[in-house]
Amino acid sequence: MLRSLVGSEMCIRDRYQRRVRGTQRPAMVKSYLRYELASSAGVMASPASNTCWHPRTNMAVSAGLESVQVWDLKKGALRHSMVGGKSEVTKLELSNGAAQVAAGYGDGCVRTWGVDGSAGVTLHGHRSAVTALRYNDSDALLASGSKDTEIVVWDVVAEAGLYRLRGHKDGITDLAWVRGEALLSSSKDTLVKVWQLSSQHCVQTIVGHRHAVWSLDVNTAATRMVTGSEDAELRVFDVTIAGEPDGIKPLGSVRRASKDRALQVRFHPDDQHVGCLGADKALEIFRIRSDDESKQRLAKRNRQRKKKAEEAGQDVEDMEPVQLASVELVKEATVSSRQRIRSFCWGLDATQVLFALHDNSMSTYKSNDDTGKRTGTIDRHGHRSGIRCVALSSDSSHLVTCSEDSAKVWAVKGLRLVQTLETPQALTACFILGSYNYVVVGSKSGTLSVCDVSAGAILHQLPDAHTGNIWSTVCSHDGKMVVSAGADKMVRFWKLGLAPRSSTSDQKLKLIDSHSMEMSDEVLSVTLTRNGKLVAIAMLDCTVKVFYEESLKFFLSLYGHKLPVLSIDAADDSTILATASADKSIKLWGLDFGDMHKSFHAHDDSVTSVKFVPGSHYFFSSGKDKMIKYWDGDTRELVLAMPCHQAEVWSVAVSHVGDFMISVSNDRSIRLWERTEDQVFVEEERENALEELFDSNLDDGAQVALAGAPSEGVESGLASKTSSETLMSSERLFEAVELAEEDEKRQLQHEQSCKLGRQTAQALGKLEGYTEPAMPEPNILLLGKTGPEYLMSALAGTSAASLEHSLLLLPFSSAMHLLKPVSYTHLRAHETPEHLVCRLLLEKKKKTD
Repeated sequence: MLRSLVGSEMCIRDRYQRRVRGTQRPAMVKSYLRYELASSAGVMASPASNTCWHPRTNMAVSAGLESVQVWDLKKGALRHSMVGGKSEVTKLELSNGAAQVAAGYGDGCVRTWGVDGSAGVTLHGHRSAVTALRYNDSDALLASGSKDTEIVVWDVVAEAGLYRLRGHKDGITDLAWVRGEALLSSSKDTLVKVWQLSSQHCVQTIVGHRHAVWSLDVNTAATRMVTGSEDAELRVFDVTIAGEPDGIKPLGSVRRASKDRALQVRFHPDDQHVGCLGADKALEIFRIRSDDESKQRLAKRNRQRKKKAEEAGQDVEDMEPVQLASVELVKEATVSSRQRIRSFCWGLDATQVLFALHDNSMSTYKSNDDTGKRTGTIDRHGHRSGIRCVALSSDSSHLVTCSEDSAKVWAVKGLRLVQTLETPQALTACFILGSYNYVVVGSKSGTLSVCDVSAGAILHQLPDAHTGNIWSTVCSHDGKMVVSAGADKMVRFWKLGLAPRSSTSDQKLKLIDSHSMEMSDEVLSVTLTRNGKLVAIAMLDCTVKVFYEESLKFFLSLYGHKLPVLSIDAADDSTILATASADKSIKLWGLDFGDMHKSFHAHDDSVTSVKFVPGSHYFFSSGKDKMIKYWDGDTRELVLAMPCHQAEVWSVAVSHVGDFMISVSNDRSIRLWERTEDQVFVEEERENALEELFDSNLDDGAQVALAGAPSEGVESGLASKTSSETLMSSERLFEAVELAEEDEKRQLQHEQSCKLGRQTAQALGKLEGYTEPAMPEPNILLLGKTGPEYLMSALAGTSAASLEHSLLLLPFSSAMHLLKPVSYTHLRAHETPEHLVCRLLLEKKKKTD
């Protein structure tokens, strides 16, 4: 533990010294302009998270990968989108007053947002993805559970963690409050635990489940708890005296119709219905009988039980007792959906439900008797499956995306959906005629379709253009010819023409087969050079063939990849060709002699796309490792690595002037990256990558140093954890302490010199004409403040959520210097906020104790 504390102190000092010294950059270093994420679209309800619904305002809150989105279900429009980090949202919870939403992320942090789009606070307490969130009745406390098997209770008002609860052996799946006195938790370890909040320890463990417990809920009256597991039973418990030892009593179980595991169990606020969502496509709704109905039903069951015992000649006591759960719950309806359901939310009454589906859509249903009917849906703002291709128009004002369900055309400004083209199994597309009004789409069935964007109609269709998958379509730079290639080993060249006018229709645009050539293997990608002289073809046999475009005579054969080449592109000056392969490498070739300029390991998985920036030798690459990378083709160096998507990145497209880039992924998202004025230096990016790698491993040693290793049987601990935010706050405080110490020494030296000068003048009898020396100039970094004032401003600038942990991360000497002048009178003299006064005095008390 001592070594860990020393390591933490050295870490703070080293990082501060590096930041003060700065990076010594040699002269004449090449700089680049940074591309940053500007906007994102296409995801309405990501499958990694649940969805919340407030039916009174008809407002739904969903996760759009890294963002939290607020939807107006009546209009089917997006109200707000809040982005808080790079990690994916894994859990959402709407407060009871519907004024705030809490979001748990894959990196373990929890963020709160206002439903009006206002930002809340970021809470760091978990080491892995957050899987459970629940507000208490007053919305003052928030409990979070994670895959790291731990539960953290947060004070939302004070914006800080209260304590950490340990006891489960596997990931937490759900949480529930009982009258604000106890907290219930379920886990994959088959256990349900009851935590007493006053003593912060587990008072009861329910061990009746045979499989992982996936969900639980408590009714509004806090009298019943229902749990769902991997079996076909719903277990009911009496929680009237929960929080006391053995306070929860089992009441039996109810059989479900579904054989799959129960994903979610929730009571309706009226306490008369409970819903159980299975892993299939159905929601089972159970009605809770009233007390009088339950008594009558129980009496009837007892009479039947007594009658059976008499007929069998047995004692009534020997018969199996009647389970109260089967008496209280009765199956009322089953609501089925067209797709797998990720989560559900109750409406104003038990006949209305909102489903978040796995196909990136949300639907509202109304149950009628024993079935359900869909009443509304939000699905037009994105694709139902992963996006395989993206292409930009010649003026870069519009883009087209392709997926299994359809092709969609979007306006680049705001990523607004313009039109949906009903072309199923679309694999590739391109704009033609130098306009965004016409698109050619190639499909998995080998069909080429010419579509009118403004009308949303198919003008011309060639069902037998190819006999297999069409992997690539590219339009010539004049927009009058289309080249398609596919799995049938054919490369076809199509000219644009007009179909004859008929009595029922006007002339329509169509594709006319000009010429074609057959290759030795399947063709995966095709590109044309900008000078119109060459066509490059990548094949399944790992080679790239280059032909003259007009005569189709063979020119070059490029070989060197170990696995098939998935994408190729040529620079604007037609001198360099870039090839991206499934062997994780990118190779640069000269188109004069076919010599390989450079081969480098580009991604940690297959490289799926490569595109040059027009007018330069810079290019982008994407891969199945969820990364986009920006390269310099002249220096053959990596400029930027951009981790962005949550799944494989299939394609990228660059604007005609290189001011932005579009990327699409298997996570169904479309992302717009804009070029900024921020300069990028390769050496600095490498140092930043090392810093991020260092920061990612911070918590292991620092957490042990602060709280000690979790001992066997210890159920409570500190709520906070080390993060980059707390570390940066500690650095700022360390810098403030250093500057305050220097200012204090400067004032002390001045006072000593003045005192010595007066004594000397008095000894020489020249005290009357003595003039004190001027005060030395203060450090410019103090910004015109005194040392204590600058220190207090640094403390006030530290967020409440990270203040405690930042103080604990400080070196011991700096912490003592910080807390030494802390007193109520001192803080009030500098007009420090009251909450900071109390927290600092509390920290001082902890240090002295």
